[in-house]
Amino acid sequence: MAEDKPVKKVVRVEDLATTVKLKKVQAAADLEVRKAQAQADAEARKAEAAAKAQAAKLELQRLKLSMSSREAAARHLANFAGLYMFLSVIAFLYAVSTLEADLVAVVAGLITLVVTQVSALLRSIVTEGSDEPVVRKDEAGDKGE
Repeated sequence: MAEDKPVKKVVRVEDLATTVKLKKVQAAADLEVRKAQAQADAEARKAEAAAKAQAAKLELQRLKLSMSSREAAARHLANFAGLYMFLSVIAFLYAVSTLEADLVAVVAGLITLVVTQVSALLRSIVTEGSDEPVVRKDEAGDKGE
């Protein structure tokens, strides 16, 4: 009796009505057991999914905390550079429509400087990952001669 088998009570039934009633009771009990097992399985799956989600959340937080300030700035700039350029263009258009003609040149110079710097920062972010230097075609031709 080392195994844990459920003990079944043997009932001897003399008439058919009692047999049918007993089978209905057993079927109802079996149904309740299956429902309880299914509910326990569903709760176990939910708990497992919640644990996976929590682990993913913790991993994301760990990655964010281990990110250097340079990486964080590069990520921010990569996400919002388009917005910054859009705002620069809108500021220029507003300046052109409201300022005097001699002041528009100053504003245009400043906005050009900002757009150029943002573009250079984006280019440095993109080329930072590659180990090979970028060689232009005209430079490659000069080295060979």
